[in-house]
Amino acid sequence: MPPTPTPPPPAGNFQSGRQVFVTVGCSTCHRADGTGLVGPRIANTNLSFAEVLGQLRSPREGMPPFGPETVSDQQVRDIYAFLKSLP
Repeated sequence: MPPTPTPPPPAGNFQSGRQVFVTVGCSTCHRADGTGLVGPRIANTNLSFAEVLGQLRSPREGMPPFGPETVSDQQVRDIYAFLKSLP
């Protein structure tokens, strides 16, 4: 029997994601348009939602962690929707 495919994450709201992106400070390192500054370009990321969530929770390369007490999983979905909406 073939493995059951993993369902996609629930949809996020890109407008809320834009607000959270700025409010929690993501734009400080990644710019408000996600084109990167100190942090890398993440606009229209090729990373999966699971990879973005993992990077936020257990970051590498000097990024501070953003636990669920700072950014909920739904807010991460919203941020992901925002990032995917960018050119």
